[in-house]
Amino acid sequence: MSNEGPDWWNPDLRNNVIELADDSYPNEFIGLFVLQKARDRSVGIKSLAAQTVRQSADDFFVSPQAVINAAYAVEATNGILLGTVHSHPRGRNSFFSDADGALRWWGDWHLLCVMTADTYDWDFVWGTVKTDK
Repeated sequence: MSNEGPDWWNPDLRNNVIELADDSYPNEFIGLFVLQKARDRSVGIKSLAAQTVRQSADDFFVSPQAVINAAYAVEATNGILLGTVHSHPRGRNSFFSDADGALRWWGDWHLLCVMTADTYDWDFVWGTVKTDK
């Protein structure tokens, strides 16, 4: 894991992630980083926040079918999945949990957005298929 992101990570994407995390708080959000090759080769986020369901005070779940449907929607628009992003709004884990591991199959890059307990800001931790195992 690292604080260094991929080449396509930029201030606009960072702001989008923060906005999604803030809008979903106190729940987690999950999203897919998508390269829009059919348009201007920009990178955007396909949010799965609406499908996130609270299981208990500290656990969240997104339907595997929702992720599959989102991936098909990306493919239908000639997009390319670059990676995933999700938040840990309670700031307890600044590492990828075992449950987060399934996200690694949806792209090479994975961003964990963690709320800091002292400042209530978001910290970012990057992982790749090779480093977050």
